[in-house]
Parts: sequence; C-alpha cells; structure tokens
Amino acid sequence: MCGLPIMPPNRRSRASIERNPGSGRVPDARPGSNSKAVTNSLLRKVMNMSDEIFDLIVVGAGPGGYVAAIRSSQLGQKVLVVEQRPTMGGVCLNEGCIPSKALLDSSEHFALARDKFAGHGIEINPPTMNVGKMVARKDDVAKKLTGGIAFLLKKNKVQVMQGSGRLTAPKGDGMQ
Repeated sequence: MCGLPIMPPNRRSRASIERNPGSGRVPDARPGSNSKAVTNSLLRKVMNMSDEIFDLIVVGAGPGGYVAAIRSSQLGQKVLVVEQRPTMGGVCLNEGCIPSKALLDSSEHFALARDKFAGHGIEINPPTMNVGKMVARKDDVAKKLTGGIAFLLKKNKVQVMQGSGRLTAPKGDGMQ
C-alpha cells in the first residue's frame, strides 16, 4: 500500500460546487473568458459532477496531489482532482521550481560560453543573450511537463475539475 487513507463505501466524499452569487459565472470560469459557450459548458459540467460520488477528492494538483490521485485511482478508487489553474502541477511546475530551473540552466549555458569555452578552443566573441528565446524555452518546458501530468491523470481515469475546494466539518461550516 502507498499509505493513502482509503474510505470505506459508507464514508465516501461528495463533491458540491456552487455558483458565485450574482456573478453569473461558475467558480472555475477564468477571468476574461466571458464567452457564454464556455460559461454554459462549465456550468453543465459542474451541475453534472455535483451528483457524482467520489471515493477521494484531492484539492490541488501539485506534486503531492496528482501523485495521490493517480495512485488512488490505480488502487480502484473513483477520484476527483479540484485545481484552480487550467494546468496541472501546482506552483512547482507552473511558476516555481521548474520554470526557475529552466531559466537557471539557460543562464549557466551562457556563462559557460562566455567564461569557459575559450579554454577548450571554442571561441565565441562575444556571446549574446536572447531573453525572449530563454523565456520561450522555459514556457515550453513547463508546458510539456504540465501536459504530461494531465495525460497521466486522464490515462488513470482521474476526473479533473477547475475550481477551488476546501475541507469542512461534517456540518459544512468548518466547525466540529
């Protein structure tokens, strides 16, 4: 076992999503996407999904969340991941660790070309930095990795809902 808590059938989780009062949008509609087709499509998805019962609902598709969701699904659980972003991977893959390391890798290559290549008989005078290409490479690295996670979730039959979630007490008011 992977150490994940597996709920017995009588303690299954229920997903419930509400529209934001007065906004006319479901919580997962991104700002700027006011298209009626998008809003109606998301609303249908939320309304249909609110009647489903899940064995596990994972809030957040970061490195801990997507791994737990995939493993639980592999163990036979019906799993839903609720993620605020349109892409999986959390802060780490979208704007933190991975994009930072991609930029760091590019800058280290620049420093090698500037400071070390001449000692190996490779002459580049002077090397120049194209920041636009560096940023495009960083974006491509993040896109490939987040797309890979989305593929793994789909392959393992994990349902994904864009939105936000929170854990509450049995009464739903957050108090025990």
